[in-house]
Amino acid sequence: MGLITTKVSGSTGHIAVTGSFQATGFIYAMGFGNSSSIGNSHTTPHNYNSVLFGPITILKGIEFKINTSSAVKIKDISSF
Repeated sequence: MGLITTKVSGSTGHIAVTGSFQATGFIYAMGFGNSSSIGNSHTTPHNYNSVLFGPITILKGIEFKINTSSAVKIKDISSF
């Protein structure tokens, strides 16, 4: 897992993560979003629920796997 941080000062700054990221506490943000296309193969971990904003395109040759004990919902962003 890679972690890149820049200009972190007190409770403000920027964090960019390549790979998986797990938080065990509260996370606050001004907003949340995801890419409209999936360009890296991904497997949802066992016993995880996930929501993505769509529509979403899975690029050619990319696998998006959802374990049988997990659930993924794609919510159309235009319905908000």
